[in-house]
Amino acid sequence: MISPVRTLALRAVRPSPSPLLRRSMHIDNVVGNNTPFSYANPKVFGAKIVVFCITGFSIPFVAVKYQLSGKK
Repeated sequence: MISPVRTLALRAVRPSPSPLLRRSMHIDNVVGNNTPFSYANPKVFGAKIVVFCITGFSIPFVAVKYQLSGKK
């Protein structure tokens, strides 16, 4: 008869196949294909980065202005 402790130890040592099942996408590791977005057009990419940064930086200031203007 196998003891419960030995069964648990064997279960802990046995590798589970779940990491292989969780991997659902594949990205080729080639130069220029290492980001999840395209930057083929540098001007459009730069504009998107500027808009993204300005929006993210300005949200706290807009929230503060909105909160302070409601106190009147």
